[in-house]
Amino acid sequence: MKSGDGNNGKTAITILSVLLFACAAALCFSLVLNFSNKKAGEETDKEFDAINEKNILLSAQIAEAEEKSKALRTSIAEKADEIEELKAQAGENASKYSGTIKEYENKITSLENEKYRLESELTVSDQKILTVRGELNSINSQVNKLKEKVSDDSVKLKLYEDILSIQNGAANKLVSLLSNPPKNDNGDIAQVSLYYENLVTGETMEYNADSEMFSASLIKAPYILNMLQTTERYAVCSVDAESGVKTFLPESGIYDLSDIYVYNKVSDYLGGSGVIRNAEDGARYTYYELAELSIAESDNIAFAALRNRFGYDEFYNYSASLNVTLAKKGAFWYSTARNMGRYFKDIYRYVNSGAEYADFYSGCLLRASLRTIICQAVAPTPALHKYGRDSANPVFHDAAVVLDEKAPYVLVIMTELGGITFNDQDYVRQIASAVNEIHISLNPRG
Repeated sequence: MKSGDGNNGKTAITILSVLLFACAAALCFSLVLNFSNKKAGEETDKEFDAINEKNILLSAQIAEAEEKSKALRTSIAEKADEIEELKAQAGENASKYSGTIKEYENKITSLENEKYRLESELTVSDQKILTVRGELNSINSQVNKLKEKVSDDSVKLKLYEDILSIQNGAANKLVSLLSNPPKNDNGDIAQVSLYYENLVTGETMEYNADSEMFSASLIKAPYILNMLQTTERYAVCSVDAESGVKTFLPESGIYDLSDIYVYNKVSDYLGGSGVIRNAEDGARYTYYELAELSIAESDNIAFAALRNRFGYDEFYNYSASLNVTLAKKGAFWYSTARNMGRYFKDIYRYVNSGAEYADFYSGCLLRASLRTIICQAVAPTPALHKYGRDSANPVFHDAAVVLDEKAPYVLVIMTELGGITFNDQDYVRQIASAVNEIHISLNPRG
């Protein structure tokens, strides 16, 4: 595997995450489940205070309205008595004082109008009482729900405290690992890059995520994905109606995956990982098989044959669509943890798309070799993974989509130690384990 000039990348720590894994306890607790003692205490108290204030206000409004209604009823009764009294007087004096009848009628009409006005006002006042009582009932319902919530939260609090204890331990462990990478005998320190993304919530953790490193075999995963998608787009096939067997037609050109590659031991041999290098001269493989070997066995000869056939242009266009700017001519082998994270996020999309080769591709990643890093750290949870290592450009990487049932996530860990071979599996596995513990604490089971 050829390499270009290395780039040790940026050394500054960048942590852009909902989880700031420097991890002060109170901050982590708040981020675990958006719940904390402060929220359960101070914010709940504020909610109670606001409800109580509204309760007092509404109760005062009801009392005021009831007093007004009571006064109005008294006034209406008094007006009714006055009207009856005037009517009686008018009847008694009708024969004696015929000239004053009109005066009585006017007074009665005025009193009846006043009585009607008071009755209308009473109706409004009574309606206000009903409305405000409805609001008060709603407020009381909120109070009851809040009490239930506080009671429920008091039960949850113990669980959250347990989660916090786990999270703090894992976060401290992660910070320690990232801050104290391995050294060689000369005291050279390994460069470490990390990118994590929760595919449900979008939360991220990152450390030196934009440091450029030789990607080694990590790049095989997105390249093969793009090759399969491009084949789906351009291949021309016929399907037997009875057997369902698909046959590539000549129009498929290079996208006929049933074409045969013949291994030439003299011109095609490459060292490193893979099984074809041990095959006899003239061994035959379909390009479909080469794709499988490139992922499952990280076969360098198979991957070189695929690149010779399919080229790079489609891959560069695909990379640009994911905002992966480093993938370009002259820099094919180089990547960052963030860029690789973008590829693996798209890998998750593809394997769940129902596309023609989605199951085949997923199967390759699920059984890909060297499952002793991320895969072992997250077991028994399955992971779609691809590792990368190279002694000429001393790097050791692992990247995966961890298929957590509740919240799948992408994890990319890239390491580089210039000048010597770096293959510290235990160190990378410990990083993966700490990240997984944090992820589980953020997304508790059950």
